[in-house]
Amino acid sequence: MAIQILGILQTFPTIFVIWTAFARTCISHPLDALSPEEINQTSVIVLGLHPSATFHYVDLEEPEKNDVIDLLSSSSQPKSLPYRKARAVVRANNETREIVVDLIAGSIVSNEVHGGHGFPPFTADEVVSASRLTLTYPQFQESITQRGLNISQVTCIP
Repeated sequence: MAIQILGILQTFPTIFVIWTAFARTCISHPLDALSPEEINQTSVIVLGLHPSATFHYVDLEEPEKNDVIDLLSSSSQPKSLPYRKARAVVRANNETREIVVDLIAGSIVSNEVHGGHGFPPFTADEVVSASRLTLTYPQFQESITQRGLNISQVTCIP
């Protein structure tokens, strides 16, 4: 049994590589999710401009509805999509930036400082740090003790 499981685990990287290659070639609809390669490409391009950036969000920059309708209603379907864009929300140099990357051209289309209210979603590292920080705050520890609870049994998730 253990040998069978080991064999499956050794085969998994090969399956993942085949699936990834298959997923990349199967992007045929303009609203298909970004492939792993497209996410990596977005990361490389953004980090080329902002080397210290932390990624909070990466997703497909959806094309205009009329462009999608035109593409899908065309009698001759193109072999590849005319354009694919990714939107990334990053923190770089104490600013929240919204960056759109043209994945076909391999270039940045827009790079704007976020002008709205608030901050981007927490990264996984920030969630862990915030959880640990709360438990070290003396007033929080005291409030837990006053409730008759043991601090080691308390979990904080922002």
